[in-house]
Amino acid sequence: MYFKKYYIVAVFMISSFSLLFYQIITYRQHFHSDAAVKNIFAQEIFDSGKLFPPEWFYGTSDVWIVSSHLFIVPLLKFIPNGFLAHSISSVIFSFIFLISSWFFLSRSSMDRWWVFLTLSVLLAGISPYISEVIFGMVAPGYAWMLVYLFVLFATVPRMVLQFENVLKYKLNFLFSYSLIFMILFVGGLSGLRMFFSVVSPFAFIGFILIVYNFLNNKQVYPVFFVIAAILIPNMLGYAVNKTYLNTLHVVSLENATVFVDFGRVVDNLKIFAEGFLLNSGIYISKYSTGTFFNYYSYNVFSIKGFEFVYRIILNVFIFSLPWYILIFKWKRELNFNLRCMILYYISSFVLTFILFVFTDSFAITFASIRYFSILFVISYAILLFWLMDMDFVKQSFRYKFICFLVLCPLLVFSWSHQVASAYNFDSKSSLVRKLNKFDGLIQFLNDNNLRHGFASFCQIIKYQFDLSGYLKMEYFQCMYYLQEIII
Repeated sequence: MYFKKYYIVAVFMISSFSLLFYQIITYRQHFHSDAAVKNIFAQEIFDSGKLFPPEWFYGTSDVWIVSSHLFIVPLLKFIPNGFLAHSISSVIFSFIFLISSWFFLSRSSMDRWWVFLTLSVLLAGISPYISEVIFGMVAPGYAWMLVYLFVLFATVPRMVLQFENVLKYKLNFLFSYSLIFMILFVGGLSGLRMFFSVVSPFAFIGFILIVYNFLNNKQVYPVFFVIAAILIPNMLGYAVNKTYLNTLHVVSLENATVFVDFGRVVDNLKIFAEGFLLNSGIYISKYSTGTFFNYYSYNVFSIKGFEFVYRIILNVFIFSLPWYILIFKWKRELNFNLRCMILYYISSFVLTFILFVFTDSFAITFASIRYFSILFVISYAILLFWLMDMDFVKQSFRYKFICFLVLCPLLVFSWSHQVASAYNFDSKSSLVRKLNKFDGLIQFLNDNNLRHGFASFCQIIKYQFDLSGYLKMEYFQCMYYLQEIII
């Protein structure tokens, strides 16, 4: 490999340190209500002694079963419920994320050193917003969905390839399907989100493989079996959800898929484009309502300006890459896992685009742009697979330079956002840690020995007000869009 091996290991270690620093120190300034929900849920489980607290209301049709809140519950015996508990649970998740991505990459015929390089890019977070969603907030429907996806990408393609020799690979087959069944059953038990994010795109991949095998006079029944093996546990889990978990308080959005008029399509398209850019690291001034774009103004010759231009060029290339391979390079010899990822990316992107732009399912809330985080992580994995599959680093200097030009600035910018963004210069040009925007509120509550408050904020609170009148807020919460404090 062109890169010295110890350089690759050093890059991996820097990315690991950068991520730990981000979760333990940097994310303190970003900690907000969406991130703190798992702390509150863990507290309810701890206080009630039940995995499904009877007074808890679940939003967006999601029942939290496997999530980072499970790591916080045992910590409450030893430490106060707050950011420290949140950061410890996030570090544990990162370890699980690392294992699942290593499991996927190592079983995908990827060279060992390319595995280290790919992991370095993923752990670096790719962009500030993706770092926040995946490693900061550790959103259950997005961060944990990536863990499930990595395991499925590591097992499902192998099942298809080894199906005709199932007796020869029976132990491997049983191990793979045990993981698949467990993940998809738990996903169905949690709600419909996994069906949209994982099962539907994988079913589409299966359909394409069936057509391809049929046209090339190859057997199609292995693919039929694998599709059934994916659908059955997920539908079984969802049936259990509707049968035995229907007593839980769930704010259902399953009937929110309503097609909109042309005016709303234009507004939804703006939100879609703005969310896509935000995930790519092309900054906007704030989380907007999607009615207009409001970009930061940068000097092109500054570091921020260079990063802005670099990310535009890089993300145009990365967005185009799966489509380019599908249209122009599909007939050449490609890694089977790379083919599956490309088909997943394209099918998931098209489905997300349709639901986001033409219905009320996603654009009803700007937070739905978190779905793009999954797509961007997969697109960067496709990039790394493609670089390895094209064997760029063993060819001419031109290709070595391209590889360096693509990856080096991305890693440097990602590390700077995870580490350097925790600090700022004060009026005396001294380096100081940035504060959270609600530290003043927290200090006020502490100074006056006020342990609880009542607040009105965001859409989820409206549901709580409709049902119970008040929502208890622990003082450690750092909340967006705070409207009022009633003491």
